[in-house]
Amino acid sequence: MDCSQGGTAMRLRPLRTRAICYALLVLLPLFTAGCRPRLAYAPTREPVTLRFAYRPHAMSSQAQRTAQMQPLLDDFHAKYPWITVEAVEMQQWDVQLDLAVKDGSIDTFLAGREALAYAQQGLLKPLDDIQLGDWASIRSDYLEGTWEGLNIEGQQWGIPASLDIMVVYVNADRAKALEVSVPDSEWSLFDLMELATKMNYPEGLPYDQSSRLFGFCTSPESIAPVVFVYLHGGRIVD
Repeated sequence: MDCSQGGTAMRLRPLRTRAICYALLVLLPLFTAGCRPRLAYAPTREPVTLRFAYRPHAMSSQAQRTAQMQPLLDDFHAKYPWITVEAVEMQQWDVQLDLAVKDGSIDTFLAGREALAYAQQGLLKPLDDIQLGDWASIRSDYLEGTWEGLNIEGQQWGIPASLDIMVVYVNADRAKALEVSVPDSEWSLFDLMELATKMNYPEGLPYDQSSRLFGFCTSPESIAPVVFVYLHGGRIVD
């Protein structure tokens, strides 16, 4: 019995060894293939077209707008050749841009801060950290508060493209005669209201009843009165 078991064991050993050799021969090409350097294939980028909508400036012509915008579009396409930006000009005083945003026919657009209302309607996508990272090196170059003006509760909804500066002129001679001090460069809206109140003499100046002075006025074409009304909780009635 012992010899039989031993003989059987002796016969199985070559078979087992042969099986192991076959297994090694089969696995060897697999290990060899696994050790080969893999060829890195760059992913193929599908062409993308982004529709960029904007309203033209009232004082510029079509040729001027094209001359200003086209170099920017060309530089962007040179850096990202698979992306084509299609500029779509919207009407200046119309709901065309509003409709395009709501029906999703445009991808990005240039508009005023009032466009933040679209974020509250769920029509805008906030910028993520990766997108904002492209601007990190130059954000400090912007006027303080510019980026914050497009931020709601910690989420950035836009990138500042330009600023509309409100310029206020003060009649220094009248202010000096009335002994009214003019605010410094850090003045606020409240300082403007105080100055306008102190210099408001529509019925005539104290020292010259024949001369009237209005504390605040603007041209009929200016949007300043509208801004002033809305800042104080008013509404424009048609």
